[in-house]
Amino acid sequence: MVLVFLGAAMLLTAACGSTKDLDPKLKLGDTFTLSIGAFVEVDAGEENYRVDFIGMIADSRCGAGLTCIVAGKAEIILALTGEDGARRSFPVNVPPDGSVSSDLQGFRLRLERLLPDPPPPGVTSELYRAELILTRLP
Repeated sequence: MVLVFLGAAMLLTAACGSTKDLDPKLKLGDTFTLSIGAFVEVDAGEENYRVDFIGMIADSRCGAGLTCIVAGKAEIILALTGEDGARRSFPVNVPPDGSVSSDLQGFRLRLERLLPDPPPPGVTSELYRAELILTRLP
């Protein structure tokens, strides 16, 4: 009876561990999406880098269904943490077209889009998403 219980426990442990192995690991050049407060780890070869979407500072982009004289812009805070454990946070001014790059620690972090775009009236921080790509500088 004990052997049956131990065997079942080992099978259950193996099954639970195998699902974790199926999760894809992000690599340099992969596009990923983060919500405010979220982070990912990106495999950069010999080391991993962590990218965080810290938060929003401001969003004055022209809202959905509105007519605006100026397209407006947004400002967000991102962070990049290397193998040394040092976290480097920095503001990113998001232009009206939504795409901008920041170079840091030998890498380029490119914001492809800040969603929602355009922001709906009364947008809350839970709705914001940043589509990002991390690459190594040439």
